[in-house]
Formats: sequence, structure tokens, C-alpha cells
Amino acid sequence: MTDDDGRRTPATTLAIEPMTAEDLSEVVEMEQVSFATPWQKQDFDRALAQPGGLCRVARQGDALVGYAVGYRVQEEYHLTDLAIHPELRGRGLGGALVDVLLGELSGLGVRVVSLEVRASNDPATRLYKRRGFQTIAVRRDYYREPTENAVVMLKPMEGSLSDYIARAHPSCDTP
Repeated sequence: MTDDDGRRTPATTLAIEPMTAEDLSEVVEMEQVSFATPWQKQDFDRALAQPGGLCRVARQGDALVGYAVGYRVQEEYHLTDLAIHPELRGRGLGGALVDVLLGELSGLGVRVVSLEVRASNDPATRLYKRRGFQTIAVRRDYYREPTENAVVMLKPMEGSLSDYIARAHPSCDTP
């Protein structure tokens, strides 16, 4: 299925719900098959316990298809980990998960969302750009195994990136 812009959309209903400790065995298993340097269970335990932590799982029926993990600090949400099961990628599930997450964050008063993505991860970069994220920096050699640069992206929840920066840092305005 595609949306009005020709993008793929999930064929069945995607349920997004808060991640719980009961989800972690499935989440850790998916993490292991998704990343070269995967998080461990204790990393997810910390994320769930972290003040400002906002962690979500995506399910189709009873099957875990993806998850998102991040932290809210004041008016910023930093997306630290997002995965869709490798066998299910390219079906619009990642976009649907990000869309629901962005809607929830907007309702919580978040003004900007930040993330890092591997420079070689073109599908993820395209997904984020389609949702209004913009590249603001490159962190050299940020990732290990293999060593790779990270692309730092920001998405203001309202207005343009320059408008957000001007509001967040009024001293940066030029006279």
C-alpha cells in the first residue's frame, strides 16, 4: 500500500505502546539482529528507569515489529535507538512508528527532536528527512564496529530550524 505521496504504508494496523520490562527479551533479541554494536538488556533497563525516558514498542498483532527509545530533557527529545525487524524493513513500519512518536512528543510540549544516524544508513536518513529532520553536523568516528561517522539531525516540532534556534538561543541573533 502507498499513501498519497507514493510512500509505502503498513499493510496492517500498527499498535504503538509503552515499552515495559516484559518486552525486553523480544526487544533485546531484535536489537542483536539489527545493529553491529547492539545495546544489552541493562541498557534498556536504564532507558526504562531514566527520568524523561520515553520508550515505545510497535506491534502487529502479538508480534513485536519495532521499537523506539529516547529521553526527554526539558523541551528536547533525543532519539537514541530505533529499530524495525530486519525482515520487515521497507514496508513503512519505521515511518509509522516515527510518525506516532512525533505526534506523542508534540502533545508533551517537546520543541525539538535530535538523533544520530550512521552516515551509511541511507534508508534511515531518507525516512528522517521525509519527516522534517535536517542534518546539522557530522560526528567523526562516532560509531564502532565498523568505525563510521554519525550524521546529527534535528527536527523542530514547529516552524523552521532557524526559527527554533533563534527562539532557543536569542543571543545568536544578529543586530
